[in-house]
Amino acid sequence: MSSYLDGLNNAQLDAVRTTEGAVRVLAGAGTGKTRALTARYCYLVDLLGIDPASILCVTFTNKAAAEMKTRIRRRLGDVDMQYVCTFHSWCARMLREDIHVLNYPSEYLLLDEEDRKEMLQKVYIDLGITLKELPVRRAVEYIGARKSREGYMAVIETLSNPLPVKAEGARAADRMDEIYARYLYEQKKTFALDYDDLIIFAHYI
Repeated sequence: MSSYLDGLNNAQLDAVRTTEGAVRVLAGAGTGKTRALTARYCYLVDLLGIDPASILCVTFTNKAAAEMKTRIRRRLGDVDMQYVCTFHSWCARMLREDIHVLNYPSEYLLLDEEDRKEMLQKVYIDLGITLKELPVRRAVEYIGARKSREGYMAVIETLSNPLPVKAEGARAADRMDEIYARYLYEQKKTFALDYDDLIIFAHYI
């Protein structure tokens, strides 16, 4: 038996060896998910002869992806592991090739947290909103929640101008909507995506 299968329990072995049809494994923290995924990858490549370039192996954190690469390399040597990565990095790579279908350039701008805050600060200035009135953190949370709703991509595809600024004294909910609309406009104007957009755009395409 290959060494990467040694020490796995029966449930983990089932997760590694089951290759026909869809397989879903539910496991909590500290139950050996990374170990099982690594073993499954090695099993597919080493025993079934699957080309590593044909395997997409995604996880949530850079730390977990790096750990899987280290373990795979220890078992299989120097194989092609370009698709062992995080969800966000895979979506970013996919969008470099396919985002043109949404009329975005392949060299779109990816906003990190600081970039997003700077863009929101510009929006605040344009709308005459102070940080005391509305902390940026609340705006970020609101924008993320709005983007997760159905219909967001339809807005992105048709957006060409910011929505009109409402009169002073508008209700707080209206102010949040103003910020959201202007933020989307600023993003579209510069062909910029934030980390929420990476997954939303990739899923939409």
